[in-house]
Formats: sequence, structure tokens, C-alpha cells
Amino acid sequence: MSMMTPLRREEMSVAMHVGLYEGGEGERLHGVIDRLDRYGAHIWIPDERYSTTLPKSERGFLTRLSYEQAESGAMWSEPVLPEELDRPATGRDMLAYWAWAREAKTAAHATAKAYLQGARTVLNHLPAGLDTEIETLDVEAVIAAFTAANHGTRAPSTIAQYTSSFRKAVAGFLSQRGHEVPGTVRRRITLPDGREVTVIAPAAETGAPVGTEQGEAP
Repeated sequence: MSMMTPLRREEMSVAMHVGLYEGGEGERLHGVIDRLDRYGAHIWIPDERYSTTLPKSERGFLTRLSYEQAESGAMWSEPVLPEELDRPATGRDMLAYWAWAREAKTAAHATAKAYLQGARTVLNHLPAGLDTEIETLDVEAVIAAFTAANHGTRAPSTIAQYTSSFRKAVAGFLSQRGHEVPGTVRRRITLPDGREVTVIAPAAETGAPVGTEQGEAP
């Protein structure tokens, strides 16, 4: 079984990227939650081998896990991998990434939690909400609009906390997708399941020189 933290029902959401064992104990797969019903989660599994007459984005199949199976360790959050995305990344993709980073411990739990809360709060003030495209987003303009809209209804310190977390969440997410973002550093980590990956984090949180691999000389 997975060494990742099992997903609880209240943590699941439509469009969340997850890892799972098919049928609860079968093949390890990566997919996206398509819908949630009273008894379990329906997950879309992309697979280019299926329905080859269809566009690549439509090839795959649906599978289902009960909430009991998921909570017993058969499903966990996973990142939105850059090579999997042939469309512009949205706020939902960014939230899915930070949810995975929290569970995989590639980011401190408190940091990822703050990023998730700040990003969700700020994005929900935009017309497209969580479906807002991130890569073309004018982050500072969004922050200015959010600050103005919440002036007098939220404490200045709360607004500052949300907007700072939002800014860092976007920067970290875009770095993972290959964008050069000032103030970040790459570091090599080992996931609980033994895989090694390179992640990007704000340099201030790692103490490493900006633009260097943590543990290496600049």
C-alpha cells in the first residue's frame, strides 16, 4: 500500500489530482477526481491506449473507489505533473499541487496550508474563480483588486497574509512547471514511497542561495 497520507472524504474535491490503487489494491494509477457521490469517488484515468480515435485529452477511463477504500490507504493526493498538462494550468491545478506538496512533505505542512488558504480565498474573488488560468495571470493586479475589494471588511493583516500566501503559491507552482521565478531555489528530496524528485521552494524558506540546487555550491 501507499506510504502517502490517505485522503479523507472532507479533503476530496472535483478536479483534484490523485494517486490510487485500482479497486483498492490493484494497479497503481494517477488520475483526477471526476465526481463525488454519496458512497465514493469517481476518478478519471488518462490513458492514451484507450479510444485511439479520440483526441488525446479524451482518452482514458473512469474507475471508482469507496470512501472506506480511500481512507484505508488506496487513494492520496498527487501533483499536477507538467508533462501531463496540454492545456493552460488553472487555479484548481495549483491547489491540487499544493495539497500534494503538503501530504508528500515537499513543503512544510503549515506553509502549504497557508498557500492553499490564501490562493483559494483570492481566486474565489475572480470571475472565473478556481478555473482562472494561472500562467497568464497578472498576480499583482489581482492582489490589488482583492485588497481594494476587502478594504474595510477584513483586517489589513489578514489581507496581507492572504495576498502574500497567494503570491508565493503562484510562484512556487509556476516554478514547478518550468517558469523561471525570482526568489526560488531547487532542492532534491526523497518522497515517502522512495522516489526522488526535484522541487522548487522559496529561497527564504530553505536558506539556500537563489537559483542553486540546495546542498550544492552556488
